Amino acid sequence: MLSRVAAPSLTPVSVDECKLDLRIDHTYDDSYIESLIEAATEYVGGRDGLLGNKLLISQTWNYSADGVDSSSCLVLPFSPVISIVSISYYDGDEVLQTLTVSDYHLFTDEDYAYLKPKTDNTWPTIYNRPDGITVQFIAGFGAAASDVPINIRKAIRFIVAHWYENRTAIAFGQPKELPMAADALINMSRKGWVA
Repeated sequence: MLSRVAAPSLTPVSVDECKLDLRIDHTYDDSYIESLIEAATEYVGGRDGLLGNKLLISQTWNYSADGVDSSSCLVLPFSPVISIVSISYYDGDEVLQTLTVSDYHLFTDEDYAYLKPKTDNTWPTIYNRPDGITVQFIAGFGAAASDVPINIRKAIRFIVAHWYENRTAIAFGQPKELPMAADALINMSRKGWVA
């Protein structure tokens, strides 16, 4: 089970950057462009985005599972993970307990993240329920737009420009696909892909 605790405070690209791409110097469409930026950001780096569950700007999530896997790992659903805020679980008597975060290693890279007990520790007995263990974590490339890789930011700008100029999925009977450049830039950072 997943729930977002704190959304990002900004988007990876700005309205002004997108207006520069579109050669627009008026403010009439600013809110429309802002909505396109938000949609493109989710499309690329949202919960089910093209990047394969990579989050872009720092945000806080709760992830609950019924336990850990057979190798004592708790795999987190998003990457890159910046930090673990808290770990709680229901013990054998179904009483909510809190674990010490520093007793667990966070193994993370741009594609994957998981928790594993440090050498002297083990996972406690977790009561059998869908939210037996809950991890609150912060994920994303960072808190600033400049923390997001340039290829991802540029892809979002291409998508915003495409959607602005093609306001329907079909024009003159022909489908309007995303620009190949946007797709190529996204593929450079797609989860599990090697550029």
